[in-house]
Amino acid sequence: MYHYYHGFQKLEKEGIEPSAPYGFGLSYTSFEYSGASFEVKGDDVIAGVTVKNSGEREGDEVVQFYAGFSKSKIDRTVKSLRGFKRITLKAGESKAVEIVCPLSKLAWWNETGWELEKMTYEGYIGSSSAEKDLLKGSFTVV
Repeated sequence: MYHYYHGFQKLEKEGIEPSAPYGFGLSYTSFEYSGASFEVKGDDVIAGVTVKNSGEREGDEVVQFYAGFSKSKIDRTVKSLRGFKRITLKAGESKAVEIVCPLSKLAWWNETGWELEKMTYEGYIGSSSAEKDLLKGSFTVV
């Protein structure tokens, strides 16, 4: 039977830390994230961050954007993946990354259709779903 909470979202809801968080990957190099920003522009949320390859060789990284729903009037997941972008960086290289998420991806289904809550959402951006791998901010939908 399929339930609303499953995978990493179920573990987060129950306060269980997985051995490998959702989106986790291994690389031959390391990356640093800085300068997270979250902005509502028109019908989109734009999540931005600067990623630096702090290792000694070229590597790929998948930057992930999650939206959090702690102020929701209904029971929702702690956070849900709402966009990602794969990048390749040379050793020592930095890059500004933007992930665009339509506001419609934040809506939930009620008896009358899709509803986009007017509230402040948490924004998370980083390399996996684990809190330690994410920079946090917020954005408001009015």
